[in-house]
Amino acid sequence: MASLGIAILGTLGSAVAAAASVQGHVAQEALHETADLGDLVEDYFRTDDPKERSKLVGSIDRAGHGDLAAVARAMGEVSLWTSLPNDVGTFAFESAIDGKVRVAYRLPEDYAPSLRYPMVVCIPGAGAAARDTLALAMAALGEAAKGFVFICPVRPVRTTFCQPVEAASDVQRLLRRARREIHIDTDRVFLFGFGQGGETAWMTAITQPDPFAGVIVLSAYPRLPYPEQVYTFLLNNLRRLPVLTVWRSPDGTHVATRQAVVAAHNRAIVAFAERAALPVIGIEVPRNEPAGLRPPTDEVRTMLARRRLSPSPVVSHWFRYPAHGRADWLWQGRFTGEVWEADQLAIAVSPAADRDKFIADVVKSKLGYLGGRIEGRNITLNTRRCARVDLLLPMGLVDLTKPILVRCNGKRRYDRLLEPSVRTLLETAYERWEFQHPVAARLSFSVRTDAELD
Repeated sequence: MASLGIAILGTLGSAVAAAASVQGHVAQEALHETADLGDLVEDYFRTDDPKERSKLVGSIDRAGHGDLAAVARAMGEVSLWTSLPNDVGTFAFESAIDGKVRVAYRLPEDYAPSLRYPMVVCIPGAGAAARDTLALAMAALGEAAKGFVFICPVRPVRTTFCQPVEAASDVQRLLRRARREIHIDTDRVFLFGFGQGGETAWMTAITQPDPFAGVIVLSAYPRLPYPEQVYTFLLNNLRRLPVLTVWRSPDGTHVATRQAVVAAHNRAIVAFAERAALPVIGIEVPRNEPAGLRPPTDEVRTMLARRRLSPSPVVSHWFRYPAHGRADWLWQGRFTGEVWEADQLAIAVSPAADRDKFIADVVKSKLGYLGGRIEGRNITLNTRRCARVDLLLPMGLVDLTKPILVRCNGKRRYDRLLEPSVRTLLETAYERWEFQHPVAARLSFSVRTDAELD
């Protein structure tokens, strides 16, 4: 009997605990239902628990009466940031292969977390201290950058044409962490680099142009294999990203010096940019210029006044690593085949072949590509080395009240209504920590030639 009594008590205890849990859940749900839309949206972004965020979606949808525009406005007004202890300090982001990497920052003197601030991402060269790179950038940009946030990782970010595959996501990780720590105007994020840091800035701009409003590089060029041939298509990734590149004239006595190489590459890039109508501005500074290598004040002011362009109905992007497969509203979701990881590429060209075309075609065959065009209800995609793609359609770019027709690589993939949703709006904003360009609808599908929409 004693054991039976214990069993009954245990059962009663479990029932009481379960009832308390249910009551707590019901109370929490009731609290959600009566909360203000803005408070619910802030609760969503303040929790890192995916289950808790998922629970909040329904409450947010009901509080906003199913109006995506209302939820988007609430996202734009969230108050998620707090005052930082000092105007100068550090935070850390999680590198894909290097663990925690510290990032130095400098805030404007009047920094208020309720306001958005433009930001300059400074890229250090090998062996350069972050504080020295920050000081260099602030001196070079001058008064035009007053009121800007400056950040600089304590070591160079791995953004070169050849790098570990996993490291290709580090720039995205750095930017997301910076946006969580500091209230940033994501339409006014700029890149700055000098020397080796400038080479990294160039490559970041070419491989991941979307997050930035402009780039300023001093005494640097992008280190790419077969530049004469690959410039003709890789530089087109910069079609919507302005670059100001400044270099010093070589002395003319030693053609193999770094100064001469930098000048030769920049002259070629600027000449190509003029032919291709790319927004690249080149300034060659006389080698004996007493002011040193500094970008012209007027050009800096013009550059730093720019804003990131709104999403375009036309995208085109070549990329090497899966993490770089992002072109505005079109992302690669799964890479196909082996990623090109070799750090050398030797191409033997037949005397009878068109050398430039042959080399360009060989390099292209190793890269991924995302191309897309929106015309009314028709979305036409062309991809290479993408086993799956994601369309992240921002509000206003497509009329989602009508069916859309999506063709990829000549095959129809989707032909019906694509419902916008609050869940997509919230999840994509959390994923990127981006509140200024909300995504209304997301569509993912396989692009294998024999695949159906899944």
